[in-house]
Amino acid sequence: MSGLWDKPNIPHKGWECVDVHDLGENLEEGEAIPYQFCEMCENEGLRYIHYMKHEDYPDVIGVGSVCAQKMSDDYVDAENRERALRNIANRRKRWLNRVWKMSAKGNDYLVIDDYTLTVFPKNSRWSFSIAYPKYGMKSLGDTVFSSCTYDTKNKTKIALFNTFIKITGQV
Repeated sequence: MSGLWDKPNIPHKGWECVDVHDLGENLEEGEAIPYQFCEMCENEGLRYIHYMKHEDYPDVIGVGSVCAQKMSDDYVDAENRERALRNIANRRKRWLNRVWKMSAKGNDYLVIDDYTLTVFPKNSRWSFSIAYPKYGMKSLGDTVFSSCTYDTKNKTKIALFNTFIKITGQV
């Protein structure tokens, strides 16, 4: 072991995972993934980061699944969190290859589980919307619009995918 594992005043057990993140979630195909090193062992280039906190340590630290398992003494949840991120990453890869329909206004759209997902031009850039189904989480007619615009249609579709996953919890 090395890194924080070797420090005697750093807690080794009793950590809690507060979030997980895929460093490749906003990238288009072919873009390089910005790997990160584990802050606990300092050995492993990571794509999937488990953010851990401990009541006796002032900072939240980003670690890999193996360190997260050891730090929390929970081997199942850490593995499941990372598996969920890998599943989402695999779905994201296939997302751009889906057959998108074209609306009467010329915008690309998909209908998934009665949600209407639309990509459209906005101020020489791209944006998206998600219209909820009639019986969905919000009232009839509610639509979520992206708070950002994007350089390309594909980056917009990836952002739409990420937002849709967060809103619906679909994995």
